[in-house]
Amino acid sequence: MIDSRRRGETNVESVRGNNRGLSTPVTHVLTIGITGVLLVLLLSTANGFLTDQQEYAAQDELNTIGNRLADDIQKVVALSEQGGSVTVTVEHPDAIAGNEYRVSYENTSGACAGVTDTCLAMSVVGQDVSQTVPLSVPSDVSADLTRSGSEFILTATKTSGGSSSGAVVPMTRTMQIGVGQDIDRNKYGEVIDPTNRPPIPKFTFSPDFPESGTPVYFDAADSRDPDGTIVDYEWHIDGSLEHSGSETYSTPLSPGKHNVTLRVEDDEGARSTRTRLMRVSGLAYNDDFTSGAGGGSRCGGVGTTFSVTNEWGDAARVTHLSINPAADVKNINKLEYKSGSEIAFDTDGDGVWDREYEFGSIDLRDKPDGTIVRLRSAEGEFDNDPVVIDPSETVTVSMCKYKGGGNAEDTAVGLRYWVNGATNRTVVDPDRGYVSSYDVEAVSDDIVVSFDSTRQLGSLSAEIGSGSTSTSLSLSDFSESKSGKTYAYEASFPRSPGAYYVELHSAEDTSGNAASSLPRNRTATILGSGDYAWQTTGDWDSAQSSDTVVHQNLGNYDADSVALGNPPGSVDSSLVSYWPFDDGSVKDVVGGNDGIKHGSPTVVEDGTSGTSALKFDGNDDHIEIPDDPSLEMSNNDEVTVSMWVNTHSNGGSDWQVLLEEYQSYGLGMYGDDIAFEIYGDSKWYTTYPGEDIHDVNSPNKYYHVAGSFDQTEGQSYVNGFQTGDNSAPTRILSSSSDIGIGGSTVTDQWNTHATIDNVRIYDNALSGSQIDELADVTEGSITTDERSGPTIGKSGIDILYDADIDSGEEIELTVHAEWKNGNVRSDSVTLKPADDGSGTKTLTGINKNADTFWVEVELHSDLPKGSPELHGVSLEES
Repeated sequence: MIDSRRRGETNVESVRGNNRGLSTPVTHVLTIGITGVLLVLLLSTANGFLTDQQEYAAQDELNTIGNRLADDIQKVVALSEQGGSVTVTVEHPDAIAGNEYRVSYENTSGACAGVTDTCLAMSVVGQDVSQTVPLSVPSDVSADLTRSGSEFILTATKTSGGSSSGAVVPMTRTMQIGVGQDIDRNKYGEVIDPTNRPPIPKFTFSPDFPESGTPVYFDAADSRDPDGTIVDYEWHIDGSLEHSGSETYSTPLSPGKHNVTLRVEDDEGARSTRTRLMRVSGLAYNDDFTSGAGGGSRCGGVGTTFSVTNEWGDAARVTHLSINPAADVKNINKLEYKSGSEIAFDTDGDGVWDREYEFGSIDLRDKPDGTIVRLRSAEGEFDNDPVVIDPSETVTVSMCKYKGGGNAEDTAVGLRYWVNGATNRTVVDPDRGYVSSYDVEAVSDDIVVSFDSTRQLGSLSAEIGSGSTSTSLSLSDFSESKSGKTYAYEASFPRSPGAYYVELHSAEDTSGNAASSLPRNRTATILGSGDYAWQTTGDWDSAQSSDTVVHQNLGNYDADSVALGNPPGSVDSSLVSYWPFDDGSVKDVVGGNDGIKHGSPTVVEDGTSGTSALKFDGNDDHIEIPDDPSLEMSNNDEVTVSMWVNTHSNGGSDWQVLLEEYQSYGLGMYGDDIAFEIYGDSKWYTTYPGEDIHDVNSPNKYYHVAGSFDQTEGQSYVNGFQTGDNSAPTRILSSSSDIGIGGSTVTDQWNTHATIDNVRIYDNALSGSQIDELADVTEGSITTDERSGPTIGKSGIDILYDADIDSGEEIELTVHAEWKNGNVRSDSVTLKPADDGSGTKTLTGINKNADTFWVEVELHSDLPKGSPELHGVSLEES
């Protein structure tokens, strides 16, 4: 469509249907009956912790109902896909923990925490309990949920490609309470395709009560696929993808509530999701629990002290303490200090106990889970008299006297506190400790092992091996360093080429307490530096050929690895400026036109080709590129602008800037449509598409967009397809204006809510085929140089590899050999996500002895935002 308009004069109407849906829910097999019993038992616990426990129980029950409802909806959707409209009525409890709860069907990414675009949003009235349950609803199915008390009416209608005559008669099912699945089978769900059963995600996290600044360790080892293999794991925190590719993940989290979502994918492409709500305490234990006796104690007897620091941005009000001696310590029976207070606080660090609480005696006998005490004033008032800890303030806690003997240093102490009306807990457990971030990798000719521990270790047992040969390892083989509350351990072991495993069997801290989260086992492969090894910058630079791959130090790329992408100059030599936006940098890696950030553009890890990108909020975020003669395209009157964009909201009827030099040239959006504009004759000339097929409105999807002008015609492109053109004007005016990316340098009204990556400007009009090359980054290849060396017999060749391969990614390897009568090639071997890391594959197909070899590498990603990464390959005789 040809459109000539000025900003402010255009009225573009673009209202599209919201056809979204991704992800598969998993039934959360918890028992509501057991949860109800738990609530009854909780009534016997101390007052102060009752509210806290009720919230946990309510959260469990909400999870159960939510996942059962999601399962019901999925089955109704599956029925509707056979053609027609389906209505099913089911019953679920009408209250949770005696409170009303709310359920709504949502189909926006904002309401669904960004993990998926269709979900159930649930909350309990009067409690700080909520969750979202992901759903998978195809774009050609319209689903909904209505509720009346305990009755839920579920509907699904296939909106295209089917007949409406096959409607299913509505039916009512009552949810049965029992262990596992419903006793009364959900017959309307039997239509689900039996050829592939979805994977079942499960995960744990430790410690049970994490604190800010301390890594939280997530483990999905209990996840399984009933009829296959799980090939990929994705870890989402509060809707943002943080890690993928491995069943374990560790990261410190900020104080407060966090929704942690595990998404798994099986070897047939089915996905399932599990979400858990966890709380991170901002009252951080300083790892300084000590036990003293006699003159070393405040009370002249056996006593303990420890300190906590408030890492919240607001004051914390401590109201209760739980006291629990170690389970194997039977002698401690009470805390009793007849000459003073059993519990005291030093609130200002001056060594004086400012707040003291007398209880007469705190009885610990016959209480396997310890006891809970409420802090009251020294005068014995019954109202809570909390200890207020201001932000960044450290408070020391003292408890005495311990009666009956035993190891006081093994006591676990919990602090219940409030921040802004919400309850939280910190558990000080002196004998706790766990290992996280366990990693084994090959670095040159060394196997490098590293891991973190929450406590300083006094001993460990491990082994490194290959095949049937192994060597025992001890703590003396590892170096130790400390950062904050975390101890880091690392060891390096020189080895010859081959595959090695390193297993960490067990570890103990300096007090002899065993560390949790063990054993751990990982493998790595040393490729070696022999005649048939390709793994360095020089090796990749010597390649016979390469296409749509990058192997240079550029943004998130490394020179000694190969990944998908278009290196500078690979498409056309007229590239003037290139902003990869990796790691938040706005540096021009080709020209000198570095950017200036305005607002707070956010770094996101899931950019294109496995790199990072910048997310703009549509308010005050944009990048300013100062005016420079190299960016004034009026000399030859040709220009091409290229980038990747992931939109987060409809642009509306006004102009939304992706890149613009005001009153010269610009690429942006009207509504869901990409438009390229050239300024001439005192107005903008716009290429504007008229077909919905070229809309850029799918969530969490990257589109390649481009605009070009060749003195006679302006053209716009989406994913390599020309979407619009305009035959006027004939030249580009020079405005000497700064360039804005992600927003305008003129007005915030034109700023864009989108994620942008890999921005390029050429001072030439690229051809359609060149723009298509920029848009096609899901396939790439490299063929190494030929190497001559020792003869490898035809009996067998092993190829050793080191690669990062996530879900939807593959690397295909083919070995070529030269012998006296010609060339032969091996059968290809495909590395999939299950092969992520390093390993060895045996090749077939080369039936001649040879002493000259080279390797052909094909890289593939299902989506533009992904890329496998090959770090190296080598060959050896089997």
